[in-house]
Amino acid sequence: MQRATRLGVVTLATTLALAGMAAPSNATTLSSVRFTPSIVVNQGDVVEVGIAKCQVGYVDAVSKTAYVARHCFTQGPGELLYKNSQAVGFSTRAGLIDARFKNDDVMAVRLYADVTAGQNPFSGDTIADYDSLESGMKVCANSVRQRKVVCGHTQGAGDGVIKVEADETLIRGDSGGPAWLVDAAGNSLGFVGVISQTSTVEAPPSKTWYEWKVTSVTNKSCKASTEVPTYLTAKPGSCGIHDDAPGRLSPLTQMRPPGQPWTRRVADEFEVLSSKIKSGDPLSRQQEDMVLGLTLSIVIGLAGLGVYGAYLLGEPVIARFVDGLKRLPVTEQFGWKED
Repeated sequence: MQRATRLGVVTLATTLALAGMAAPSNATTLSSVRFTPSIVVNQGDVVEVGIAKCQVGYVDAVSKTAYVARHCFTQGPGELLYKNSQAVGFSTRAGLIDARFKNDDVMAVRLYADVTAGQNPFSGDTIADYDSLESGMKVCANSVRQRKVVCGHTQGAGDGVIKVEADETLIRGDSGGPAWLVDAAGNSLGFVGVISQTSTVEAPPSKTWYEWKVTSVTNKSCKASTEVPTYLTAKPGSCGIHDDAPGRLSPLTQMRPPGQPWTRRVADEFEVLSSKIKSGDPLSRQQEDMVLGLTLSIVIGLAGLGVYGAYLLGEPVIARFVDGLKRLPVTEQFGWKED
């Protein structure tokens, strides 16, 4: 994986350089993205960190803070969050770069003063009491990639994590999105956390089912991020409330910086990746997937261009051959001989 990732970075860096995108000027950076006078961040919005996309899980209007999955971030505190290439806020902690993470997968993003903290249309503003969670409660989550709401039931909770069993899965790109409790009528009983992980469980002869991990925005873990939480069916344990939980931060007075085009963020992201690989630092699963995925896309794109180029170069030759056939008598075209 490390060798493949290293090759991917080299390939991408070369491609960006050839495309003239590796180091765009400040003038290009500022002029490529139109500055939107007003921008609103709502629950369920698709947002960008570097070149990765995640969802907004919860918006606290009082403190002007948005909550997303921590594994969407790969750098230290202050990493920018974008919506439609407009900078809307920055992270309060370092990203969760260890691919073995099992908990602590929530990030508070402080929104700039000229960004509007919007609404929570899926869950409502109420946050469910983590300590009161029990197994069997119905939980729904927004799958922005599948454009639908999927639901399941809690199996246990502990160390700020809620484990959910469901018949439907969440997919890549849904990370950070909202999960909330619902009653028998389907009405929200309160927000429970941000979408963190999903896995497939096969238990023959029964049908395949899925397991989600949802991380609380309030209660924090007593364990390291790579340790498995202690799940309980009732009265889950935790180590208190996060310092950046909803309502605990003061709104920023800082105005947002100019937006950055996708090409500039690609270049910045791969500068970070190249630096990490050269120094031998481990990459997060997000970074490895991103490098390999983009490398594959570029290779396929270049192969397609090669085929198209060959077609364009070969078309005149084929046309002359066909014209030559048309000029021949029918008997000569098919190699017939007259008796």
